[in-house]
Amino acid sequence: METRDPVERTKQALRVWAGIRIGYGVVAILAPRLMFRLLRMEPHPDARGFNAFLGSRDIVVGAVALRASTTEQVRAAVDLNHGNEIVDSVVLAQEIRQGRGADPFNVVGVVFNAIGHATWLTARARLRGR
Repeated sequence: METRDPVERTKQALRVWAGIRIGYGVVAILAPRLMFRLLRMEPHPDARGFNAFLGSRDIVVGAVALRASTTEQVRAAVDLNHGNEIVDSVVLAQEIRQGRGADPFNVVGVVFNAIGHATWLTARARLRGR
């Protein structure tokens, strides 16, 4: 049953994204070779390490999202998630600027960020005035 309450709808979005973020984080830390295969990237120790750092960040962001219960906590979790999308978009723009083409990393990143921006901008509009 779909709820019309803006805070509850935002909590639902936070739970979905928390699952995605935590799943990514666990794979990045515990099964980095799988992540590289999925993105068709050559394993490299530096990339593996940085990917694990990003994965640990996503686990924490996902945990914060799952814990959000009050309107203020939900708003803070939306801010945190959207902040990650903004920073990740800057990183992707830098990769493209450096000449990295439309490889799986950039394509997945751009699509993921676009969906994320749409989710969090919608959540912000939904929570306005609450």
